[in-house]
This record gives sequence, C-alpha cells and structure tokens, in this order.
Amino acid sequence: MPLQRRLGIALLAVILTALLGAVATVVVHRQQLLREVDSGLLALAANPRVVLGLAQRDPSRGVPEVLSEVYVGRVTAKGRLVTLLTPSSDPELEPRTGSLPQPGDAVSREAASGTSARVRLVTAELTNGSILVLAQPPTRL
Repeated sequence: MPLQRRLGIALLAVILTALLGAVATVVVHRQQLLREVDSGLLALAANPRVVLGLAQRDPSRGVPEVLSEVYVGRVTAKGRLVTLLTPSSDPELEPRTGSLPQPGDAVSREAASGTSARVRLVTAELTNGSILVLAQPPTRL
C-alpha cells in the first residue's frame, strides 16, 4: 500500500477518534448538567412550605438567590397552574405541565411561554391539596 494512502487512512482515523471523543464529551456534560439541575430542584421540592413562603414573600425584599433561576408555581385542586415566581433570566417562563410527575421524579417538559424551549420539572404535594411545581431551564450554567 502506498505511503500516501496509509497516511490518509491514519489521518481519517485520528479525525474520527477526535469527533467521537467530542460527541462523548458533550453527552457526558449534558447528563451532568441535567443531574445538577435535577438535584437542585429535588432539594427545593423536599421543603415545599419553605419554597412557597419564599416565593410569596414581599417582592420589595428581593428574590432569594436559591430561587432566582427557578419557576415556582402551584397547581390548584381544580387543575389550574398559578405562577408564583419566574426566573430572573426568563420572566415569561411557564412550563407545560401536562400530566404531572410523581414527587421525587424530574422530567423534561416543553415551555408554554418564555425564551426557554424546555425545562426540567419536579413537583411536591402541599397540605391544602394543591401541588407545588418547580421548573428550571437546563441551560442555566
């Protein structure tokens, strides 16, 4: 086999290896980002009364940093979504709730409005029969 052909094959192998490595890096980074977003949302959902209290406090006191990039809403017993707080980077954000996930589960959902196309969404049951909805675009980092 001529030297040029062997060099071409070697170069092609190097390029394919680099391309596969780049794709693998993107996939791993995306999964890590989703785990971080999910972890933060699930930690908030573990304390729904605290989150609800912070989301409903006087706006002149400012938004707590822990909630600054999180959508906080409540689904009433009649199934209506009421927005309590929106992310500072996407104040028009509202997730499509559809069938709500079980508490402790994080799911991807399309956004009904706002600049973010998708969000990660978690829920928590409230004592009055309503459901706390927390959502965050996975592109916050």
